[in-house]
Amino acid sequence: MNSMPMVSIVIPTYKRPQYLKRAIDSALNQTYENIELIVVDDNNEGDIYRQETEKFMGTYTDSRIKYIKHKFNKNGSAARNTGISISKGEYITFLDDDDEYHKNKIEKQVECMEELDDSWVACYTLIKRYKNNKFIDKSTDIKKGFIYHDVFKNELYFNSGSNLLIRSKTVKSIEGFDETFKRMQDLEFLIRVAEKGKITCVEDYLLKVHLEDRQNAFNADRFKNAISHFRETFTERINALPYDTQKKVLLSKKLDLLRLIIYDRKYLLATKFIFTNNISFYVLFRYVVYIIMRRITKNCYGFKF
Repeated sequence: MNSMPMVSIVIPTYKRPQYLKRAIDSALNQTYENIELIVVDDNNEGDIYRQETEKFMGTYTDSRIKYIKHKFNKNGSAARNTGISISKGEYITFLDDDDEYHKNKIEKQVECMEELDDSWVACYTLIKRYKNNKFIDKSTDIKKGFIYHDVFKNELYFNSGSNLLIRSKTVKSIEGFDETFKRMQDLEFLIRVAEKGKITCVEDYLLKVHLEDRQNAFNADRFKNAISHFRETFTERINALPYDTQKKVLLSKKLDLLRLIIYDRKYLLATKFIFTNNISFYVLFRYVVYIIMRRITKNCYGFKF
């Protein structure tokens, strides 16, 4: 046990006590034993969700669990930072409260990272997504090395921050998550991690993402504001990129919003959006084919410009 580096697993939870058992049990039942599990309750003090979560957490006696409660709801980024601030592991990973790990996720990721030098700062896995326990689709992108530009351009499909295992010193060097982000927090965090060094991949499906109850349902205006906040926050980094990469980064965010508008079947809004943002017919055609192929094949991958 002493030769196995500790891994801190941070689970932020908000308004989903009915799914929390699945997430916690998948963490506790890992084949890798040297873990600490930090559950951060981001519900408001005294509300029904806090009461239900407290009651549920009281059923666990495992000494590896730390249960931390915010006095009031902050947001997912703040909850993750609370977990990071008290973590003791050499590695940190995260788990959304309605998702679940494969039993040997941590073992495989630690084995992978321990074989690499410190220039490799993190490791991700492939994921499968489910709705009502029915398979929806899976990730297929695999890239290794300095993938900073690929992440920025959305050319690498991650979808979830729960599939990432990061060296603790890297997480703390970037001061965790930016708490001003209420959406796109996984992306902003990943960009800053990727900026610090190389990232590798365990080429196995070790995370199940469940879609039946997402708090942040799509809203075009909120997502548009989130993209504006992303651009403002990363202005200096974007401007430091090669000019061609800058254009692709900005276009990728427009296409993200367009895709969600189309998925929401707001076709008139989508048409207006295309013309307002001067999206070329060539790019539009390729992007529509990309969306269709993802739906048909059930394979998720980043759009390649």
